[in-house]
Amino acid sequence: MLVAFGFSSALQDHLTPIILLLLGIATAVAGSFIRSRMLLFSGIVLNLSAYAAFFVPWKQHPLLMGMVSLVAFLLPGLLLHYKHKRQHV
Repeated sequence: MLVAFGFSSALQDHLTPIILLLLGIATAVAGSFIRSRMLLFSGIVLNLSAYAAFFVPWKQHPLLMGMVSLVAFLLPGLLLHYKHKRQHV
């Protein structure tokens, strides 16, 4: 994220896609480390939404970030929580 803010003058309106791209890479790597298909899928969704964010108007970026956050972080987090709860009770 420091790279995105460091090059903000060159990127102008495209900070959101860069942040989504970095989040997608981190999520995909975390999913491969813990062997979670859902987190790996979430990383792919984040990377695809980063590509789509280049074509979305700048005023719609907060809405895109909110929708992607729900899909990419909330759903896998809930599934991991319930899986952990079911195995260790």
